[in-house]
Amino acid sequence: MFWTSFAQPQQFSDFWTKAMKDQLGRVETMQQEMAKLETQGFERTNESIEEAAKLTRESMAYAHKLGAEWRKVSIEAMKKSTEMFGLGA
Repeated sequence: MFWTSFAQPQQFSDFWTKAMKDQLGRVETMQQEMAKLETQGFERTNESIEEAAKLTRESMAYAHKLGAEWRKVSIEAMKKSTEMFGLGA
């Protein structure tokens, strides 16, 4: 029976006090580990956001340069084709 291992109520109280303190220690340790993981996740998320923003800026700059170059090449091609047909400007 459960009560036979505790000869006195004080032993029972001491047992539960120790068990609760041990549990509290485990919960505190778990919370500290969760805080570390949360901080790491926050930092990695910020790094990812910064990297994505950098890539977006670089992609937009490349698209802008590519568009400008395409316009330049297309104007040159149109000029050459008009020259070929003797329609020079």
